[in-house]
Amino acid sequence: MPDIDIIGIKGKTALVSGSTRGVGFAVAALLARAGARVVLNYHNDSARADVALYHLKEAGAEAIAVRADVSREEDALRLVQEAVTAFGPIDILVNNAHGRIIREKFGQTDWATHQSHIDGIVKGAYHLSCLVLEGMKERGWGRIVNIGNNMLTQPITGYSGLTAAMGALFGLTRNLAAEVGPYGVTVNIVSPGFVMTEEAPHTNEAVLAAIKAATPLGRLAAPDDIAGAVLFFCSDLGRFVTGANLSVDGGKIMG
Repeated sequence: MPDIDIIGIKGKTALVSGSTRGVGFAVAALLARAGARVVLNYHNDSARADVALYHLKEAGAEAIAVRADVSREEDALRLVQEAVTAFGPIDILVNNAHGRIIREKFGQTDWATHQSHIDGIVKGAYHLSCLVLEGMKERGWGRIVNIGNNMLTQPITGYSGLTAAMGALFGLTRNLAAEVGPYGVTVNIVSPGFVMTEEAPHTNEAVLAAIKAATPLGRLAAPDDIAGAVLFFCSDLGRFVTGANLSVDGGKIMG
């Protein structure tokens, strides 16, 4: 596996939640290419995790896969403990686990739906951040990147629960960045638009065409496009950026 060895990641330990497919796996694979030891995380699909781990190791990466529901404090703790046992203290945390996304119009939804989004998106990021931050602060170096989306600036009908949770994640990112910056730890958020993942074929072709037409770069995002932005924040190239929200949507939403 070729190293991208000029950006300060080689030899670091990176934990990526929700990382055996789609954007999460692309992030994990790119961090591995940059020389990080990678901890994959999955919720239920052990077969998929085995495939993801196989691909990383075939490419020469040091990697493990750990099953854990990061919205559960005890699972998050076990995940971090297994990661530290395998590779040492965690230097890079990418919070990508989002749980189940439910689309319902506001008048048809209930608080339980909103709470499930908050638990799936914010709670996991909270648990993992709490578990790794003290070590990062002690070592004077750390990177946390949260994966959001661009619905905060361009809401889509039916996703009030998801958007509310993303808003909370954005607030958590900013506050945490201000609090831990003096210790050499950066905290940022990457906000993709529509990404062509395994779920994309279930999206109506007319909708895909409309998104593409509204995107100045003239195409839909691939997981690797998002991974590149995450790598920047994790690397020494982004060492003086914290509390930032980076839209990675081909220019569909500007500002």
